Amino acid sequence: MQSSSHPGGGRERERWLHEWLLAKNPLGILGNTPWQPPTDVFETVDSVVVRMEIPGLNTDSLSICLADDVLTVKGRRDDSCEHRKERFQQLEIRFGYFERSIPLAFPIRHEGTAAQYRDGFLMIVLPRAQQEPAATTFYIRINL
Repeated sequence: MQSSSHPGGGRERERWLHEWLLAKNPLGILGNTPWQPPTDVFETVDSVVVRMEIPGLNTDSLSICLADDVLTVKGRRDDSCEHRKERFQQLEIRFGYFERSIPLAFPIRHEGTAAQYRDGFLMIVLPRAQQEPAATTFYIRINL
């Protein structure tokens, strides 16, 4: 363990290193990994409901696809802040490309699927099928 010649020297080096890393990679992410919005998945008597928290989203960038037994939601949220960011003190809000894939436990009926985006939440209702449908890919339109 390395000691410092003055009190707090180790903390100062740690703070400097942290600031340097944030300057090189402001989101604190290595690579171009998509972020994942917070998501709730729950069942009703006849459907599966998926609710995602994605405020500030332009729905034109949103894609909802049901392929076989996996629901995939993709999109992009841009940072619309008008202020020039000189130095970050805290960085928690994610921007850029996001993707979330949710495996479904039972077959879904394509007719009657619905998606709605309101007040920063995307709500997708997927009615259960009585029998296993043929494997297909199906895009869900968003109602505003």
